[in-house]
Formats: sequence, structure tokens, C-alpha cells
Amino acid sequence: MDPLDVERTVMRDTPAPPQSVLQPGAVLGQYCIIRLLGRGGMGEVYEAEHRVLGRRFAIKLLPQELVQRSGSMERFEREARVMANLEHPHIVRVDDFGETEGRCWLRMEMASGVKVQGSVAVTLQDLAAAYGGRIEQRLLAGILEQVLSGLAYAHGRGVVHRDLKPSNILIWADGEGAIFKIADFGLARLVGEDWLRSRAELTVRASMSLGGQPTAAGDSEGSSTRSLLGTYEYMSPEQKRGEEADARSDIFAVGLMAYRLLTGRGLGVKRPSEIVKDLDPRWDALVIGAMEEDRVERTGSCAELLEAVKALAVEDPGSRKESSEAGRGAAAPPGPQQESVQVVTERRPAPASPVESRKAGDPMSIDLGDGVKLDLVWIPPGEFVMGSPQEELGRSGDEIQHLVTITLGFWMGKFPVTQRQYQQLIGENPSQFKDAGPDAPVESVGWNQAKAFFDCLQARLPPTMNGLTARLPTEAEWEYACRAGTTTALNNGKPLTSTTGRCPNLDEVAWYDENGDGTTHSVLLKKRNAWGLHDMLGNVWERCEDGYETYPSGFVADPKRISSGSVRVIRGGCWLSYAKFCRSAIRSWCDPACRLSDLGFRVVVGR
Repeated sequence: MDPLDVERTVMRDTPAPPQSVLQPGAVLGQYCIIRLLGRGGMGEVYEAEHRVLGRRFAIKLLPQELVQRSGSMERFEREARVMANLEHPHIVRVDDFGETEGRCWLRMEMASGVKVQGSVAVTLQDLAAAYGGRIEQRLLAGILEQVLSGLAYAHGRGVVHRDLKPSNILIWADGEGAIFKIADFGLARLVGEDWLRSRAELTVRASMSLGGQPTAAGDSEGSSTRSLLGTYEYMSPEQKRGEEADARSDIFAVGLMAYRLLTGRGLGVKRPSEIVKDLDPRWDALVIGAMEEDRVERTGSCAELLEAVKALAVEDPGSRKESSEAGRGAAAPPGPQQESVQVVTERRPAPASPVESRKAGDPMSIDLGDGVKLDLVWIPPGEFVMGSPQEELGRSGDEIQHLVTITLGFWMGKFPVTQRQYQQLIGENPSQFKDAGPDAPVESVGWNQAKAFFDCLQARLPPTMNGLTARLPTEAEWEYACRAGTTTALNNGKPLTSTTGRCPNLDEVAWYDENGDGTTHSVLLKKRNAWGLHDMLGNVWERCEDGYETYPSGFVADPKRISSGSVRVIRGGCWLSYAKFCRSAIRSWCDPACRLSDLGFRVVVGR
């Protein structure tokens, strides 16, 4: 029998709510409250029905103190917009937000929960409780695959959770299995990390004064107290010291979750395999690497941690089925998938053609009609080191350096496809940021919509481009063109000097979270690189043809990674990214169907 005896259900009822929360039948703007679903340290969650649409949602009301602090509404709108732009199968979707009657709220999809051994589990914490505090290692590996894929996706967009714990991982029934999704992404930053830490510390001190007496289940503060205790428990050492959290703080929380869910114990001096009989000893290395006291020494990225978890999930022929059934129906998690990689390493002779004698940056324009042009520059063949060195500030573990040769030159768009250009060929503008102007990058365009643009563009290629194809760049072509001969973190030949704050060197070439003002910007306003390309870093992430896979080792020529998975590489960072996500080597991914306001594309015309 499947470890999860799953039935579709609804979120469980909570004990009778105290008078301070909204009662069933209460009206909040366009929503009628149905019932209280849960209560934690950062607010209350209600099932609510939209009074016009008749649809039901989960509404999270944030603490009332939030709107009373200086600058709170600006912070709320900024962070809520970031949360609403996270779209991944393993992240709880936030699709609306607002302020009503002095309360800030977020609208989310509502977890169904699953039935396990006669009880309903809505969170990973519930699931562990149903199994007596411990989760079998293969099942846990399958769950962590899903969690890490969502976490890595968010980190790739510069968003850190800061309050990751089992109660923030929700469960959806899906056929015979379950889907796990991370909730409350970015909420800790929204309410303020200092506020959250101080509340958690006060709760810890208060709980110590209670001795061994547990908080009563019916206590109006019980769920809030438990939530804040959990927040403090899973905080990384640097967060407890009051330092800024980063992606490695979330990695620490994953390591602690793995330890606790494997052993059913609080953190101690023994390794997991010393506590649990027949536990794969590789869990020890995973936990220790993720929970290093000094964040610099921790596992470098979620992609690296995901690879280790996937190896644990496929240790023996039967274990893969066991772990995957926990997440049946979920999209393949984005991460290194070496089994399906096909790397083209054959050197292709350059054709005898006059265009091969062009110089880097030579211009070309394609007439799109009505005076609208698509400007291209020539990218010559050459060789470069792809990836980043170990000492590069902000480096991710999936940026392994390797030598790449580009044997054929190609034309590349001088800047990302703009709203004006897309409108001219397709006849519509799907962009969220239309107010940014027609020369801002087009965004909110899915893979199929980008392909439709290339189909229209192909028909307009001039006779001098016969035999060439309009398409997305490969990942190697993108980084080669972005670097334009540089080996530094930034494509202007300068280093990155800050990972999450203002970086004057980056200001020269990119729109990012410190100067982006929460929107895209017209192209050509930032300095070009040595080959005449603008906006390669920041403004919008740019799609590539490749599936997201582990880099090959050694020399390769014209690599294109053909993946059986659904996720595709995106490069360059965007208007809401931290500085460290706007480097020449940065890699991230998204589902081809994603249509996000931070995601655009750039044209290549080549072979």
C-alpha cells in the first residue's frame, strides 16, 4: 500500500476561535468568511468565498501591528508583488493582495490535505505527527525533492523564504499521491525579520517559564505560540544573531527538517544514522553540510542539495517508486538530471560564407513593418570558460567552470524583444508593465508565445539570412555573448561588490531590486557590453532553448542540453532580483508555460 493512504478532503477545522478573530459570516471587502483554517505567529488563515465570483479561496490576514509601523504599506505592496510573481508547482500560489478595514491580506490557493492512517494531514508537520514523529527515509527524499525544487526556483529569482519549517509546507491530494508546496514565501521579510525574531525570542522565553506544561490546545494563543516556537527553532545561527538571511539560511532549515523528520528528535550530537537503524549514511553528510554553523561552509545551493536528495531517492530499484508516489502528478523537479542529458560535442566546420568575416558587434536590422525594426549584432565564433570561479561573490553551486567552444557565429538581438516589436508581429501586448512604455521588454510571454514570435520573424528574414533560423539562444550562446570576452562577475569587466544591497558596478549595466522601482524599464538606458548588447543583466530574465541540467565536465563544443524534463534555463536576473542574481554566470529555470512579469526573451538568428 502507498505510504500515503490519500483521499481528497478539505482543511481540518480548528478549535473554536477566540473573539479576536473573524467569525463565520463576517464580511471582509469582497469576501465572506466561511471558517478559520489556522492561526500562526504571522496571522490567521480563513476559508472565504468571493461575494461576486462565488469561488472559495484561502485568505491570510497579517498581524494588525503591520499597518501601524512606518512604511509598512509600501513594504507590504512591494513584497506582496514579489510573492505574487512566484509561480512554481511546489510553491503555494498568491494571486491577489490588498488592505481592507486596516488589515493587510493575501489571497492563496487552499490546500486540500490528505488522509493518512485515519487522520487528515494538511502540513508536513501533520504528516510527521501521523507517523509518530518520523518519516521513512525514501518517502522523505521524495518530499524533499519537491520542496527543494520550489526553493531553488525562488532562490533563482532572488527570493529567500526566511521562515521555512514543516508547518509551512502544505499538502494537496493528487490521485494516489500528494503534492507538497511551500507556503508563506517571503512573508518573514514582509512583516519584518527584526519583528519576527523579537516575537519568536519572547515566545521562547515565555515557554521556558511554563516548564514542562504544554500549551493547551484550546488556548487562543496556542497555535500562535507553537508557530513562533517553530520559527525560532528553524532559524539559522545568523538569523538568531540578527544578521540578514540569505539562501543558505533556508538550506540550514532544510537540513534541520531532514534531521528531525528522519529521527523524530530535536537536534543532538548524534548523527541521524546513529539514531535510526538501517538509515542510509549519506543522510549524515547531507545534514551536516546543510547545517554548518558558518554559512560560508554550508552546502552552496539548493540545486546541489537537490542532487544529493535525488541520489538518496533512487538508491535501490524499489525505492524510486516508493518516493515518487508521494509526489505523483507533480511536475518534474528542476534540478540536475544527468540521465537525460545529451551534449553535442562534435566540432562543426564553419561554412565558407562572407558573414563569418564580420567583426563582433557589427549591426544588422530586420524590418518588422510600419517603421518597427529589430536590431541585431554579430557574435563571432570563439572559445570561453563558462561558469564562475569558486571565489566569485554570490556564486551558486551549479556554475561549474568548463571550457566551451562556439564554432559558428550568430546574430543576437541588441536588447530583449520589446513590447513594440512583439505587438507589431503578434498583434497584442501581454505585458503587465505596459506603463513602462513600448520600448520596455515584453514580459508575461510563455514558451509557445515566444515560438509564435519566431515563426512570424522567420518569414521576415532578409535574403542575406537564407539558411538561418530565428530562435532562442542556447545557454552557452547566451553566456558567451553576455560576457563578450570578460571573465568577471559582471559583463562590464567589473566585480560584484554586494550580494543583496546596492552595487554601483551593477548599476551601470542593469535594472535590479535596488534601482528597478518594482517595474521593467525601456531598453538601451544602461551601458552596453563590449559587443554592443544591452540589458543582458537585469530588467527581465531571458529564456534559453536548453533544459536545466548539470554542466558537462571538460571541453565541449556548441553544447545544447536536450532534456526529458519540462523546465528550461533562464538567464540574467531581472528588475526584482538581488544583485547576486544579475551576474554573467547566474542560472535559473522555469516551466515553459510560465508567463511572469519578470520573464522575457531575446532573439538569435543562426544555424
